[in-house]
Amino acid sequence: MKNPRRRKLPVPTAGALVTALVLCPSALAQTFLPPLDQLASTTQAANPSDPGADDARFRSQVARSHALFEGQRDETLREAFEAQWGEAPAAALESLLLRAGSEPAPALTAALSVRREQSRQDALALIRTDLAAGGERALRWLARIELSLSAASARERAVGSAAQDRWCAAARLVAELELRQLAPRVAAGLAQGASDRVREGARSALFRSFRRWFDDERTFGAFWERARDLGPDQLFLEDLRAEQELAQLRLERLVELDPNEAVHGLEDPDPALRAYAAMALAAGVAEDRVRPQEAVDQLLRSLEQEVDPGAFHASFEALLLLLGGAPADSAGVRALRETLDQSAARHPHLTWTLVSAYARLPWDDSGGDGSSSAAPDSLAAGIARIAGLFGERVSSERLLDSDLLASSIESLRSLCARAPADVDHSRSLAPARDALRYLLEGHQGSREVRLAAASAASFVLSPADAGMLVDVLQSEGSPPALRHELLGSLGRLALRVEADSEVAARVFSALVSHVGGPDADLRRRALDVLAGESLELLVQARGAELLLAPLVHSLVREDQAELQARMLALLGRFEAPEYVDTILDAPNFSALAAGDSRRLFELAATLRRLAGADAGRVLRAAESLLGDSNPAPKGDESPRLARLESALSLACLLPQEGLPSITPRQHLEVVGWASELRRSLAGSAGASEAMQPFLERLVSVHLPGVSQADDQGSEVFAHIRALLMGDLFLLRDPQGDPRAILSQYQKALALAQGEESLQAPPGWSLPGVDEVRRDRARFLVASGRGREALADYRALITRGGAHALPVASMALELSDLRRAAALIGEPAPGAERDRRGASGEAFQVSLALVRRPNWHDEPPTVRLQDLRDLATRAMRSHDAAAVESVRSALADVPTQPGVPTPDVQPSAEVRLWSGLDAEPDWHATLLTIKASLPTGTDPEAAGGASVEGSGEAGDQGPTQSLDAPTSSDRR
Repeated sequence: MKNPRRRKLPVPTAGALVTALVLCPSALAQTFLPPLDQLASTTQAANPSDPGADDARFRSQVARSHALFEGQRDETLREAFEAQWGEAPAAALESLLLRAGSEPAPALTAALSVRREQSRQDALALIRTDLAAGGERALRWLARIELSLSAASARERAVGSAAQDRWCAAARLVAELELRQLAPRVAAGLAQGASDRVREGARSALFRSFRRWFDDERTFGAFWERARDLGPDQLFLEDLRAEQELAQLRLERLVELDPNEAVHGLEDPDPALRAYAAMALAAGVAEDRVRPQEAVDQLLRSLEQEVDPGAFHASFEALLLLLGGAPADSAGVRALRETLDQSAARHPHLTWTLVSAYARLPWDDSGGDGSSSAAPDSLAAGIARIAGLFGERVSSERLLDSDLLASSIESLRSLCARAPADVDHSRSLAPARDALRYLLEGHQGSREVRLAAASAASFVLSPADAGMLVDVLQSEGSPPALRHELLGSLGRLALRVEADSEVAARVFSALVSHVGGPDADLRRRALDVLAGESLELLVQARGAELLLAPLVHSLVREDQAELQARMLALLGRFEAPEYVDTILDAPNFSALAAGDSRRLFELAATLRRLAGADAGRVLRAAESLLGDSNPAPKGDESPRLARLESALSLACLLPQEGLPSITPRQHLEVVGWASELRRSLAGSAGASEAMQPFLERLVSVHLPGVSQADDQGSEVFAHIRALLMGDLFLLRDPQGDPRAILSQYQKALALAQGEESLQAPPGWSLPGVDEVRRDRARFLVASGRGREALADYRALITRGGAHALPVASMALELSDLRRAAALIGEPAPGAERDRRGASGEAFQVSLALVRRPNWHDEPPTVRLQDLRDLATRAMRSHDAAAVESVRSALADVPTQPGVPTPDVQPSAEVRLWSGLDAEPDWHATLLTIKASLPTGTDPEAAGGASVEGSGEAGDQGPTQSLDAPTSSDRR
């Protein structure tokens, strides 16, 4: 079997490193430590005014020193100690003694355990340095250690974990510093009446000093009579250490051969070996070499007897592994729970280890609410156990281990978080409430303890405690991290507070006050809490009264985009038109309206909700969103488009009751925005379903209203009316009757051709003939009436005279040319005999398409398809000149991707295929198109041929070089 331990068992070391020199600790003790019978008088002489441990003022000073030393390392610890020495030397000594003699805490995380050990070693090094320096400081240290082990302290050894902590820390220091003359004081801990914890601490300390186990004071006394004057060599300490290591190796070897042998290690006096044996048994079960039930029984018996925290934790971990997945009411889990209960009653020093263990046990969360009738395996019973242990320990002692305390609070919080939201565990948690209040209000301990307490507050405290949390939150001494946790707890606790109560108002005001505070993290946290679903009812009930004014005030001063968005989302829950002007007039409004389209739409949604049915404020907000920005240059239209869309979203979603107050001039302004947006989106795929509400409002409300804005009548707006009605028609019923829309297009065309002598209103421009024809053709194609669109497309394509080169009108976009070529290249039913002529005509349209300078900006796959269509239409036209022009354009396509052909002189012109030879797939397509072209002069050889993947084509007329655009093409 593999060794279940990851590292060698720890063996206590002798000797001491002293700052700047190495001293023999025995020599140090002999130099500074008087004989045992003179130690009491020496202690009294060196410490005539040292207070006792019962002194309340002294305990307060020790707590202060403990807090000052928290987290200090090396030189900073020395500086803190010296500063505290000048103020309260006895308290400084006591606090550092407790730190240097602290025991390992197995229930903590590995990282925290390492940090604790580093802190302990730093404190130990400081004490060694003081002892090595001699003088009064060394005597005071020795006296403090002796005082902790004195007869006065012996009375406390059976009661009070604080006294036991002090005694065990001093005993451990005696061993660490090899102050063997104090060993009889340590051996007093083996006396009858001492607690199990003190007895274990005395046995471990004496073992570290002499490498022998002593079971009682008499056995040690007999040994001491012979050993008091002997040095380390004469005590054979190194030999005994080697023997112990050999015994450890033998046990490990036996366990590897047979894991059942680990049972014997459970009874070893060394707690490290007991811990090893427990984990070895669990590993043996995992390898199917130890019977599970036998291992569980052995570990339960061992756990029942265990008093060492490390060995206890190891046995519990092993049992948890063996019982993993078992339900809360299974026999094994119940036996483990009962064993933990017995340990809790008999061994107070295991409190924090037990709290961690209870939190990890399986519990039945369907149980009661902590009443006396709750099942022992219910979650309520588990919470009650932890709350009872936690509350009793905190209430009985004021100097607590910060790491263990914070870990225990987290254990309590994690168990409470498992409880169903609809179950009240207030009875179970009652013992922990006073303790948590004390830790939040008056505890002078570590930052971690208060943070843990703040995080658990919403689970443990009652709604009546919300006011206390507000006081802590608003106190000047509360650090930002603590406030961050308190804000979250207040948000959760507010769920259980009556919305119309004074406590609710205090909680709400405290949250709101942090929305405009100087700390960005706290502003973010407060906004998260206020915007959360949990506080939705409270926000709705008290928001207009307590939140709106400060939130708007904070918004107009906020400079972080993320927090602005959160504030806007929260403001969007209210209707308050009077605050719209405040936001629009704010100096940072331009920053609020900056950014991507999502930010603009969030701002628009907030302003729309705030304005309600106030049409004047809605339209003013829309104007402000649009700003004074001019239309963006071509190719950079997105900011302007986003502003237009957000402005229209405001205007077109105005509540119905606000519509009558809109003036004709305001209708005209809205339609103008729609017209600009529609022109910017020309050639796109059309309106999406999300636009239908806007289109319906524009068509049914604003277009009729705009006709009253000018004496010229509605004919001026025929074009925009046709566009918007067409978009709505395509969304509703593309197969319906389009005559009303085509009628509007005809009116717009007549106006563009000068048949109507109407003047556009100020700021309004009338469309040209090409624009109207193009838009009508697009509508006809989109509605499935492509054959009807051909007349408009041909009129646009051939404008410029019968003898001029048939270049497409610049009103047509590339997508229009593709649609026109496809329509022209497919003859009407019954006209198949004209296919050759149609293909020739379509070829000329394709030619105009690929000669457009911006065609090279199209995606490669689109350009390749256009080239396929061009070659196919040239071949179907049976026009030798057309075929030759395509072949010539593709003649110098490289034979290898991206590698020019050596025997082909590169052209100075930009080639049609430029950029399409970089990728192997694109290059292969180019070669396929090139190979499909006939090599002879007779185009009949290619009659009807097409390139794979092409569409239909056609066009006829003069053929020119494909790569030499004319001056008209360069526009």
